[in-house]
Amino acid sequence: MAELTGEQLAYAADDVLHLLPLKAEMEKQLEASDLVFTANLENLLVPAVVDINLRGFYVDKAMLEQMLTDAEAAKLSAEAKLKQALNAPNLYVNSNPQLVNAFAALGLSLNSTDKKETSKTEYQGHPAIAALIEYREVKSAYTEKIKSLLATIRPDGRVHARYEPLGTGTGRFSCHTEHPANPERSQSNHPQGIQSTEGQKAH
Repeated sequence: MAELTGEQLAYAADDVLHLLPLKAEMEKQLEASDLVFTANLENLLVPAVVDINLRGFYVDKAMLEQMLTDAEAAKLSAEAKLKQALNAPNLYVNSNPQLVNAFAALGLSLNSTDKKETSKTEYQGHPAIAALIEYREVKSAYTEKIKSLLATIRPDGRVHARYEPLGTGTGRFSCHTEHPANPERSQSNHPQGIQSTEGQKAH
């Protein structure tokens, strides 16, 4: 590889001349805003963020696949429970119009079956409403999110993505992959599959 010319070195030096004055100015602003402690926490996080961006994290695929099998069984059970509660054995449970008609047959005049509607006080405690909520929780929190995480695992057994510590206005991380489904933490227990095994680093 050829050595850099004096002109190239001078250009590179000029390119970073502003960094030290900028650092000093930003430190003043952090002090004025009482954010020095927060900035130090963020700076301590940088090596871990760089590492996970470069290496990804290890996922126990076999465990996730078993969890998905269990979740699918739980979904089928919840679906059967919903059909029984609605007295509609041939119901397509993911069809909002069919659900609205099935509830109407029980005397419940729902405008829709979304969360806002089913959480209304007058519907609380009704077994069919409870069965619908249970089915959707199992379907979304377990099967769909586990499938999305499995889809992101590469041949090396790791999930590779770009993690942005300042990716959201709320201060939470954002995550970007080439897959349309973005794995996210939820109240399901699929994070159990993200772990170290002997000879593997999770991050």
